[in-house]
Amino acid sequence: MMRSLNFWLFMMVVVCGISLVFASGVTLPKMGELPKASVPEVQNWQTDPQEQPVHLMILNGTEHNGLARQFSLLTSGHGCVVETIGNAPGIWSKSLLVNRHLDHDAAKDLARMMGQLPMIKQWDERQTEDAVLILGEDFAKVKAALAP
Repeated sequence: MMRSLNFWLFMMVVVCGISLVFASGVTLPKMGELPKASVPEVQNWQTDPQEQPVHLMILNGTEHNGLARQFSLLTSGHGCVVETIGNAPGIWSKSLLVNRHLDHDAAKDLARMMGQLPMIKQWDERQTEDAVLILGEDFAKVKAALAP
């Protein structure tokens, strides 16, 4: 008895739900006719290329612990997104910017912003970052350039 009552209550809820859907103006397509899909207008979500953040890898080439992490915080206020931090092999006397994917003018602007760093180009499509900042023993110069 209880099972059949539950079944009929369920059927009544389904019929009421279908009635509400059709009452709101939904129509079924005719047999063999596909409904026309309305495609919403796509907004241009991309910004000006100059406003795109620069994706960086920061490598510590000194014996100072935590330097790459410290610089990841400094660069974030200058339109950079730090993807990776780590240690460079060996000890570097000078800091260096390695351009991986930036156009020449954007890389020069970035090197200038970081205190006129020397820059080399090393195109590598396997890497996701735009540039690599290798911090050398002269990191104080780069820190002063990035400090607010």
